[in-house]
Amino acid sequence: MSLPSPERVSLPSLKDIVLILVEYTNRWALEKLISQCPVLENVSIDRIYGDGMPILRVRSQSLLSFMHYWDKNDDYEKDRIVEIDAPMLKCLRISDGGTASFIIKNQPSLVEADIDTVFSLTTEMLLQVANEIQKRDMVRDFLVGISKVKDLTIASSTLEVPIFLDFQL
Repeated sequence: MSLPSPERVSLPSLKDIVLILVEYTNRWALEKLISQCPVLENVSIDRIYGDGMPILRVRSQSLLSFMHYWDKNDDYEKDRIVEIDAPMLKCLRISDGGTASFIIKNQPSLVEADIDTVFSLTTEMLLQVANEIQKRDMVRDFLVGISKVKDLTIASSTLEVPIFLDFQL
C-alpha cells in the first residue's frame, strides 16, 4: 500500500491507526498524518525495507500507545531514525532489528515498555572505534528517555549493546 502526501487530510475523530507494510511517497507523510489527528491514541507501524521514510517522527499530544515493528530479516538500512515526541505516552513497544536510533523527547509518563532492538549496531559496526562514543551516547539517551517506565521488558540483545560499549548510566 502506498500513502500519498496527506496535505488535505484531517481525521479529527481517529483514535487508532495500524499501518502494515506501507510505502510512503513523501518522507513527511506519516508525521503530517499523525499531526492531523488530534485525538489519536494508538499507533502501530509494521515497516518494510525501502518504505521511503528514513526519519520517522511521531509527534502527538494525545498518543497513549506506540508500536514500531521492523522484521530483523529485512535488509539493513543503517540510517533509519525514529523520533517520538508524545508526552502522554503510556505504552511503548519496539521490535526492530535495523533502526539506527530511537529518540525519546519530552520524557513520557510510560507505564509499560517492551524493547527489542539492537540499534542496528552489528558486530561489524561495533568494531569501528571512531563511532563507539556516539553509539554509547545514543543508547544512553534512549534509556534515559524511558527511565520513568513502571514496567519494562527488554530483550537480552538490546542489553548487549551497552555492555559491549562499556555503558554506564
